[in-house]
Amino acid sequence: MTNSSEHPLERPLKEGSKLPKVAFWLLISTLAVVFIAWLWLPQKVGENWFAKSIDHYQLQAVLNEVEKEDVDRVLQPYLGRSFWDLPIEEVQVRLTQLDWVAQAEVTRVWPDKLAVHLLEQKPVARWGLGGLINQQGQVFFPYNLDAYRDLIVLDGDLQDSKAVLQRWVELSPLFAEQQIPLKGLASLPGKVWQISLLNGQEIRVEDADWQGQLQRFFQVYPQIPEALRNSAQSFDLRYSNGFVIGKKTP
Repeated sequence: MTNSSEHPLERPLKEGSKLPKVAFWLLISTLAVVFIAWLWLPQKVGENWFAKSIDHYQLQAVLNEVEKEDVDRVLQPYLGRSFWDLPIEEVQVRLTQLDWVAQAEVTRVWPDKLAVHLLEQKPVARWGLGGLINQQGQVFFPYNLDAYRDLIVLDGDLQDSKAVLQRWVELSPLFAEQQIPLKGLASLPGKVWQISLLNGQEIRVEDADWQGQLQRFFQVYPQIPEALRNSAQSFDLRYSNGFVIGKKTP
């Protein structure tokens, strides 16, 4: 027999109460509203503080070679875009394509600014007639390289640029020890290195034995009569029993 005196308010909540379900659907509704607002806000940039637009940028380093006008030309189309909608990677790629830019990093700064850091190319030598090469062996072709005309000149296939720079680093100290100033180095077909001296003369060695051939040349060079040395245009060291001197043409 049940106790009919039990007060209704004192009855415990039964399993399967509707309260957890109400809370769940309330949470889902709230998230849906937030999501819709997120999609809608970028279209109302001027009407909501949360969707501020980018209206200016700031360079984080002093530029020596990169033209400020070129940076402006790239960034102007992106000013006015939503703070969150700006395609950062796309902007960085376009900046990297500018003359003299080696690397570009762009970050958002709340509420309405872009911080732009540009790393400029640092040439260590010229490459052929119209290029420059950096410390990593990467070749680039700026519009104007007048300020770098006095650098040594490296040349060869573009795909071999790192190897050419490495060989230069290895052989240039050997000539410095002999007090023979150099002008440049070129990689020729057939795995041949052409070393250009500052006085206009050239030396050719094989890649397979360039060190041995140069060592023999340095031993014999001081014994060559001065008149013969001065009349020489080239020294071909690719012979096992000596080298050939090519004379200057009248």
